[in-house]
Amino acid sequence: IEFKKYKDTKLEAFIKQEYKPGFRAEYDFHEVKVIIDGKKCVKHQATITLPYSNYIFVKYYDNQKFESFIDSLISFFKDIGGVPATLVFDNMRNVVRKFVYRGEKEYTEDLIKLSNYYGFKIVTTNPRSGNEKGHVEVSGKIVRTELFTFNYKFYSLENFNEYVIKELIKLNELKLEKFNDEKFFLSNLPTHSYELGRLEYARVNSESLISLDTNFYSVP
Repeated sequence: IEFKKYKDTKLEAFIKQEYKPGFRAEYDFHEVKVIIDGKKCVKHQATITLPYSNYIFVKYYDNQKFESFIDSLISFFKDIGGVPATLVFDNMRNVVRKFVYRGEKEYTEDLIKLSNYYGFKIVTTNPRSGNEKGHVEVSGKIVRTELFTFNYKFYSLENFNEYVIKELIKLNELKLEKFNDEKFFLSNLPTHSYELGRLEYARVNSESLISLDTNFYSVP
């Protein structure tokens, strides 16, 4: 009882943030459960938002691996036609390689390469502080609620992707005026998109197969 009284006297407060156009984007992964071609599956929703204009970008993947993470960022830049000054992430393993002295962080080499190529600054939240990127947290929930509360069955992957694109256009429709204003403040895209790849070494087994990410491929 005494602890409850103490806790009630220390109420948490939040300050509403205001951002300059083109300055900030926030990133997060969410999950949605859908039925595609009669099979239950989990899709990983890469959600990226621009807090100034409230524009929402999402793309769905089968996992949250490095390739999915980097591809979602490249696709986001292409979708908005530019690059914001900063991108805010949580401390996911695709972003933070390790924590060092006094809370300092070492970012993954691949994300650093991408930030250098596109010219954005990497910003990460404090541990267990989702409110520091609350805009994308809320936006991710809005997308899942609006798109999949009543529509969660699709007869093919193509049907699923077409539905997502169509509904996102509707969701962003009222934000387009402010988003179009914000586009003037984005940095220009590079001449060529970032080439996504991963160098791997694999040993050929006695059946002339190699294994990559639990999949087997034949060697001529």
